Amino acid sequence: MLGQVLLHSDEEEPRAIRQRCLLQGRLAFNLRSSTLDCTVRNISKSGARLVFTNPTVLPQEFDLHIEAHGVTHKARLVWSTGAAAGVRFL
Repeated sequence: MLGQVLLHSDEEEPRAIRQRCLLQGRLAFNLRSSTLDCTVRNISKSGARLVFTNPTVLPQEFDLHIEAHGVTHKARLVWSTGAAAGVRFL
């Protein structure tokens, strides 16, 4: 299911369909001297939706570690509203 794409008329690139999940994540930034815990609510090969306990201001780029998958993604912030954010994997 992760390989499927959904085309949007207002986007040039196809958007990968995200799979709903409930995974613990940790952001690392400032040369890994700062970390922030989050919950990954959906994920695809190209990005994820993150939820935080409180409204959070995020850096433009950071590392996102997902322990359950044993992987760390370099990520770029795409959107943010209060305690939720969308990121694209680099």
